[in-house]
Order: sequence, then structure tokens, then C-alpha cells
Amino acid sequence: GFFHDPASILLLERLHGAGLRISTKERPQEMGIGERVFLFTGTLAGLSRNEAKQIVRAAGGQVASSMSRRVTDLVAGAKAGSKLAEAERLGIAVLSEEAFLELMRQTGQGVA
Repeated sequence: GFFHDPASILLLERLHGAGLRISTKERPQEMGIGERVFLFTGTLAGLSRNEAKQIVRAAGGQVASSMSRRVTDLVAGAKAGSKLAEAERLGIAVLSEEAFLELMRQTGQGVA
């Protein structure tokens, strides 16, 4: 495998020596809702942003008002702008409105 290949090991040692640090940040889908921080961008079709925030809070999650490394999930509606690009750059999970609603249904939040 990759991690047993001498060339890969050498490459990883060189990257580490150059200052690269690899962290194992837990992926949002492996986290409980209470550990996740949601940020909304763009226009949501099926509910208002305030309704979406209320759903997150009712499920035990947190809502951010601006992009930061604390954000675990960006919910991107239509015409998502710079927050979407920033989330992709930071490796933050991006959810469509439909994926967000499905996630909230799974938590039992009674989203229609």
C-alpha cells in the first residue's frame, strides 16, 4: 500500500521535515449534531434562514454567523457566494438544502 511504499515514506518524511502537519479532524458526518456548527449561505428554497437556524438549534447543533475554522457544515442554497469558495478552501463539508433537510429528518426534528 501507499504507506508501505519506500518512495511514499520518503515523500511523507520530506513533507514533515518541511513543516507539513497532518491532523485527523473528525469528519462532520461522524460527529453528533451537538458537535457540529452550521453556517448558511445563498437562498434557501423551502424555508427561511431563521427557520433553518431554529431547526439546527432544536437538534442541539450550533449556528455560526460568519465563516471560521469552527464551522463544520456549510449549507449552500441558490446563489451561494464567497462563503462557498471559502468553505471549499478550508475543507468544510458543504451540504445542499436537500441534504441538510435529510440530515435534520434523521435527527428527528420533524422537518416536513
